[in-house]
Amino acid sequence: MTPHDTRTKRLVWPLALSFALAGIAWLLYQRNAGLQPSVFADEWYYSKFARLMPLADSMLPSYLYLWLFGASSACGDGFLDCARIGNLAFFVGAAPFI
Repeated sequence: MTPHDTRTKRLVWPLALSFALAGIAWLLYQRNAGLQPSVFADEWYYSKFARLMPLADSMLPSYLYLWLFGASSACGDGFLDCARIGNLAFFVGAAPFI
């Protein structure tokens, strides 16, 4: 066994994990793309408290989430897509720790 063989074996698992996370991210993105009326109420509620009202007036105690969701205002009319991509980034970022 050469040193090159052990280095290749050590790189296989991180590479496989990266491809698996990329595949999961793609599937989640495809599943959440589009307009599903069943989740509009929830997304409208968070949009109202994060983008349309000051954080101090929010009835929800999740100020960190509302602050991060409020950053989707920078996307203009596409704020919903930006929020969904942000949620996807958090899901994929947390996956290695699960």
